[in-house]
Amino acid sequence: MGTASLSLNQNVPISLGNKKLQTGTVTFSNSYATNGDTLTFTTAAGFTQVDQVIASCTAGGYVVYADLSNNKVKAFEAGADGAALDEVANATDLSAQTFEVLIFGI
Repeated sequence: MGTASLSLNQNVPISLGNKKLQTGTVTFSNSYATNGDTLTFTTAAGFTQVDQVIASCTAGGYVVYADLSNNKVKAFEAGADGAALDEVANATDLSAQTFEVLIFGI
């Protein structure tokens, strides 16, 4: 099972009333797991609750998605069939792929 990592871009989150905003860079694992690499944004960002994660879509041509309910980050790529995007294959080394995130929460 792959585990992604989060590097925060600032030491203290930006305060937005009763909410916080934090930015960071996510790096995928060297063995991507089916259904996504594990990443618990609440723990990694120091939040008690994460309401939304907005992820950039330019991780080496992959489309990325933060699945908060399952504590995962997922990577998708264009398939040869021309249909909807396919999830990256299990055990793919994505450790060179990073993407930026905006994290909103408490």
